[in-house]
Amino acid sequence: MSTLNETSTERIPVCPPRPRWALALLGALALLALGGCATMGPTIFQPMGSLPQAPAQVARPELLPDSVTLLVPDPQSSPELLESGVPTATVPVTDTAPVEEPPQVTVRNRSVNIRSGPGLDFPVVAGARQGDTFQVVGRDEEGDWWLICCISGPDDEPGRPTQRAWIADIVVTANPAAAQAPVFRPLFPEELEAQWSVSYRCDSERCPVRACQGTMAVAVTRTNARWLELERTVAWEGDCGEDSTWIHQIDRYTGQERYAAAEEIFTLRYWAGRTPGPVNAEYRLEDGQAVAAWCSPEQEAELEEAEGWLTDYRGIACYDAQLGMLLAMKYEKRWLFSGEYEGEVYERAYFGDRELYEIRLLETNASLTPME
Repeated sequence: MSTLNETSTERIPVCPPRPRWALALLGALALLALGGCATMGPTIFQPMGSLPQAPAQVARPELLPDSVTLLVPDPQSSPELLESGVPTATVPVTDTAPVEEPPQVTVRNRSVNIRSGPGLDFPVVAGARQGDTFQVVGRDEEGDWWLICCISGPDDEPGRPTQRAWIADIVVTANPAAAQAPVFRPLFPEELEAQWSVSYRCDSERCPVRACQGTMAVAVTRTNARWLELERTVAWEGDCGEDSTWIHQIDRYTGQERYAAAEEIFTLRYWAGRTPGPVNAEYRLEDGQAVAAWCSPEQEAELEEAEGWLTDYRGIACYDAQLGMLLAMKYEKRWLFSGEYEGEVYERAYFGDRELYEIRLLETNASLTPME
């Protein structure tokens, strides 16, 4: 085993959290589920100014993306989860005698930290004492860290831990069987690339543009042992929209975003974290590759705007079943009005003004989960 470097790598700065009023502004400007830190935003639909002349009844669309085939009737059904993590090297099965003891490590220091990832940049999630023994389920490529099972997670029952975590090799003694554990590398390559198509349609006379097509791509700007900083750029065809660039920071081992905005509205969520849910759908790339996907149940979100208007979102998002990376999203955005106008009182009134969005992954150099 190599010696663990005690010097932390440079930390990537955090974008300031987006306040609630700014989220409302995002809703008003229809920012195509663009989360993270914005450097410029497109303006497609202008904020509502006054009520339409007459109410309109518009049927709500089917929100399952066309590129997705559900394997079960209900997205919330729960077939068995895939294994967490992406083991990129495993020990082949041979005819040698079976290992007599399971792969384990035993803590030899008086007290040690257990972390969420293989490095000092990752937060401490638990502690252990001298003599504590853990099952080994993986290791990092350099052999400096062990992926162990298990510690207690926030939703675990007392005495029944289920959460995996990492412990440094220099503070434990590993038995011979531990050397056979698979190597776990980060979920995403250091030079991650991905491209999505973006389709926009507006069913309102107030829209300056009724339909628009574009592409969205990510490129890595910085990386360290824990974080992958990505620049996501949206480019619209012709003059139908205003191009924009957004920044994301992704934990390389958990797949989680660093910002809280994606937790407040589902349209901002491009990375849902490792194994976001059970396999319940098949996603097809343009080259025919079938990807194992988890599609969320129908989601809803609301953002308050000025002058009595409320933006209502409803849609479905599908993610790679292991990486948690967005494969497809389709959602409808409607405007509801509450208040008094020309002597009439309205409560969440809908007048037919809406936008429809569909986002589809075209290609990526990430190792997507193949459909078995």
